[in-house]
Amino acid sequence: MRYLSVRVILLLASVALLAGPFGIRVATATDTTAADTTAVDTTAADTTAADPAAGLRGMIRHYTLAGHADAAGDLEGVRRHIADGLELVPTSPHLRLGMARAELSLGDTAACLAALEHFAALGTSLDLTAYPPLAGVAALPAFCDLAASLAPVTPPPATVTVVLDDPELWTEGIAWDAATGDLLAGSVKLGKFVRVRDGVQSDLGTSAVDGLMEVIGLDVDVGRRHLWAATGRDRAEPGERHDFGEAPRDNAVVVYDLETGRQVASHARSADADDVIHMWNDVSVAPDGTAYFTDMTTATVWRILPGGGPEVFRELVDLNYVNGLAVGEGGRQLYVVGLEGVVVIDLPGGEPRFLDQPADCCTGLGDGMALRGRHLFIVQNNGLLGMRILHLRLTADGYGVEDWEALVCGLPEGLMAYTCALGDGVLYVNGTAPFGQYDDSQPPPAPVIVELTYGLDE
Repeated sequence: MRYLSVRVILLLASVALLAGPFGIRVATATDTTAADTTAVDTTAADTTAADPAAGLRGMIRHYTLAGHADAAGDLEGVRRHIADGLELVPTSPHLRLGMARAELSLGDTAACLAALEHFAALGTSLDLTAYPPLAGVAALPAFCDLAASLAPVTPPPATVTVVLDDPELWTEGIAWDAATGDLLAGSVKLGKFVRVRDGVQSDLGTSAVDGLMEVIGLDVDVGRRHLWAATGRDRAEPGERHDFGEAPRDNAVVVYDLETGRQVASHARSADADDVIHMWNDVSVAPDGTAYFTDMTTATVWRILPGGGPEVFRELVDLNYVNGLAVGEGGRQLYVVGLEGVVVIDLPGGEPRFLDQPADCCTGLGDGMALRGRHLFIVQNNGLLGMRILHLRLTADGYGVEDWEALVCGLPEGLMAYTCALGDGVLYVNGTAPFGQYDDSQPPPAPVIVELTYGLDE
């Protein structure tokens, strides 16, 4: 099976405006390499292929087909493919904005404004007055009203819990130890864990000398006093910019004893195990000790049963770019987020189903997640969504959204939210320089952990 190039997915997930007349970006030769056997082998000029989106699925398939129609000058085709995508994911802000542009290009001003109203209802953020593709309706009063409601607002600064000492840590995953109140952060670049106890930072045990790969997702198994982490490293050539999942990648889930700081288990998978690129990404541990973790590049959830090794648990055929996940209290359900939204899986062996959500609530485009009781938090580090944290109050059965709010991070300048962890009445959020700057020569700003308060009481 072929998968979407990670770089293409990350562009869709992280930027507000994509290249092309309709905000639609198709994969080009600069997005893929001959060595990347999972990448999409298409070009913007290739409009005659029988199926230019072969191997793609879901919303990404329709998004790509719309891009090919755009390259061919087929405006009706652009609108048709976007409409097909919206049938699958009606809360996609990118598709809603693309529909507004498509309708205006076809001369339907009323339909353009209607699409913008749908876009605005999702809680989006965009300076429409500085958006040339919609200049044709910029003088209309209805457009001016929408532009005012969507204008980006600088959030107030969040409370900074800790500024991590080393800017080169490039932290992503964080976790909170409910037994001690410690915060834990994983370093992507230095391959170690940092523990923050009573404001004092130190390396966790032997992690700095154990030869860990890039540390990504973390979770604390409080009862067993274990820290779990998903790690990995691409086999990029020396001097090449980091790919994060486009080159063959070695992966491992590691386990540390929180009392001794020593590694007690490592579950590794070599890049040579098969010809598919895997990127193990986030991890969540159930009360019975089963660890679940996402494989971002294959839209798959894996698990490690107590005493066992890594095994595929579910392939999420309706999701692309699966990222954060969280086991519900009691271990009854597993929540996983991708580009399209959140799926719920009854444990231990249920089938995935999309979380029921209001028409104005976009639950996709997610990164890290945190869950306690009926409160689910999703980091949506996406420009069109204002780089927000989505807070959902779930229904009593866990299958739907009863209410929701958007939390603003207010991170220091130059930092981006990636993951979150629930503490004692607060939500901790990790802030790190954008990973697009990972290979830059300029030193990044120091990563931080901030704390946010939240509402939606049950």
